[in-house]
Amino acid sequence: MVLKSGTSTLHASAWEFNRNDYFDAQNFFVPKQELRLNVFGFNAGGPVTFGKLYNPDKKRTFFFYNMEWRRLIQGGSTNQLVPPTAMYGGDFSSLSTPILVPSITQVAPSVLFGKPSDTTGCKGVVPAGIVQGMPFPGNKIPSCMISPNAQSLLNAGIFPAPNATDPKGNPEFKGGANSPTNLREEIVRIDHNFSPKLSVFGHFIAEQVTQSFGLSQWSGDKVPTVGDTFVNPSYSAVVHTTYAISPTLLNEVAFNYNGNRANVIPYPSTGLKSLALPSGYVSTNSRLFTGPNNLNRIPNINLTGNDPRFDIASWPWSNKAGDYQRRIRGKRRRHHRCSGQPPRHVAAREEKFTYVLSRASFVVKADGQIESKIGRYDDPIERSEFH
Repeated sequence: MVLKSGTSTLHASAWEFNRNDYFDAQNFFVPKQELRLNVFGFNAGGPVTFGKLYNPDKKRTFFFYNMEWRRLIQGGSTNQLVPPTAMYGGDFSSLSTPILVPSITQVAPSVLFGKPSDTTGCKGVVPAGIVQGMPFPGNKIPSCMISPNAQSLLNAGIFPAPNATDPKGNPEFKGGANSPTNLREEIVRIDHNFSPKLSVFGHFIAEQVTQSFGLSQWSGDKVPTVGDTFVNPSYSAVVHTTYAISPTLLNEVAFNYNGNRANVIPYPSTGLKSLALPSGYVSTNSRLFTGPNNLNRIPNINLTGNDPRFDIASWPWSNKAGDYQRRIRGKRRRHHRCSGQPPRHVAAREEKFTYVLSRASFVVKADGQIESKIGRYDDPIERSEFH
């Protein structure tokens, strides 16, 4: 990469580039999707001089400075089938397939209906019309048979409420929270001529990037109630010296540094208030999620029927990398030959992906049975998924 240097005269410029949804055509599948893009900045370059006191002929020291900002806002583009809100309360009457009460061989009555000493649930009383192994009357599950933990997760907003319907009349969610991206890039370069034979220049580049994603990255997430922010500051520096030994022999010495940081931070969105387990969820009374939950997170949940999937993945995560390089080179201009030794040192620090969550998949089978598959995230090195 070659950066512009200053000259013997002072120059400056500024710019602005703009895009927004007023100028662009709408997304056919997700109308009224917001778009805002602004790229603006300035630069200046010229001689470093203090009149007769220093560099009066403006041929020794020069500078160049550039600053640019890029600000982008993209509206949510999720187009996903979601359960109707009536199902959160156990009303599956919109389904033609009958939902069956678990049989005695699948779930014992003392577990399904509870015990008289229980403080929640059916307290040992079988609701009217409920027969194990038979369909729920009207495809409606009595409220006392719905797990308080499951109800608290649904009420927390892990799945967004439908705001549209597809051509078949199925409820779906379109849109989602905006995903902003902010970037600031700063460049400075200084050139100095010690003599006609010896010159040196140095430059420094700092780029700060913060980018948000409406869906959790590198996961199976399909609903915009969880997203993440990717923070990626990076830096680059060069000091380069050139000495002309003779008209045909040039010697160069340079030191380069390149480094970056990467941090992925999850956040709740689109109606979800927090990624932590809701206050009504009792972990000590959970038969579904038995793996570790070091951050007290909502587990990852997948409903395979219409495939809405809530997945925080393994975030937060961070990474740090640096690259140091020293280069000494001789160049013969007559024959365009170069020789030298570029010793290089690369240092990186990366956190392991520690899976602190459990995952559950729920499938409504053709015979009306609901099948659940549970996975545990308790290995800090390997990831195990069950679908």
